[in-house]
Amino acid sequence: MKGHRTQIGRHAAAGSSLIEVLIAILLLSIAVFGMALTQATVLRRLQGSQQRTTAVLAGLSLGEAMRANRVAALRGEYQTHGMRCASVVPAPGDSLAQRDLRAWMDALGQGIGDDDDVCGQVHCLEGVCQVQVSWNDARAEGTPAPSPLIIELGIAP
Repeated sequence: MKGHRTQIGRHAAAGSSLIEVLIAILLLSIAVFGMALTQATVLRRLQGSQQRTTAVLAGLSLGEAMRANRVAALRGEYQTHGMRCASVVPAPGDSLAQRDLRAWMDALGQGIGDDDDVCGQVHCLEGVCQVQVSWNDARAEGTPAPSPLIIELGIAP
């Protein structure tokens, strides 16, 4: 009985193979969907990181301008007295401090977005200035709350 083999019908083998192919396609589609979802999340986080980098660089640039114009900074000419938003850039002023603040708001508006959600303020007290930038980072963070960024600068008297 060595030569005796059991043969599976053609229909049974074809059906089994078709089910295997369908399961493989299902698993492959789930994997591709997972990769696409991961890619979308990475892109959102990258945009948020880019906005935060822009806010930091603009804040540090304003800090360097304040250090260069130290006398005006110590007199309080860089104070914004509350939040200023990038969509409402103040009218051109004559002083260097006003031009520096306008350039700072322009940089924030261009780098993060020209809308009511991109705002900043400068508050100085006894030679220590705090530069705060706030914007809506809902796309990157998944929450509609603003993302505040605070930079403290020392302008020694």
